[in-house]
Amino acid sequence: MIAALIDVKVDPSKVEELKKEFTALRKTVLENEPGVLVYHLVKPRDGSDEYRFVEIYQDMDAVKVHSAADYMRETTPKLTACLTEAPGVKMYDVVV
Repeated sequence: MIAALIDVKVDPSKVEELKKEFTALRKTVLENEPGVLVYHLVKPRDGSDEYRFVEIYQDMDAVKVHSAADYMRETTPKLTACLTEAPGVKMYDVVV
């Protein structure tokens, strides 16, 4: 399995827009991509503007399918417009 952890800083005035767009995207992803095992947006309990997308994929093929999906190309700019800086993306191999 492969995990993607994507750290983002969200414009406080666009938090609701980000949540709305991601909620719709999450539904589409989970309905259409069986290789996506986990797909969440989380935030720290301290109330900061830093959020994290947590994504776990069955394998690299699932990552490729996800990245190439039309709805990803359509939604990514909408999500990015809610951020105050470029996201930090790290890919991991799931160990346990």
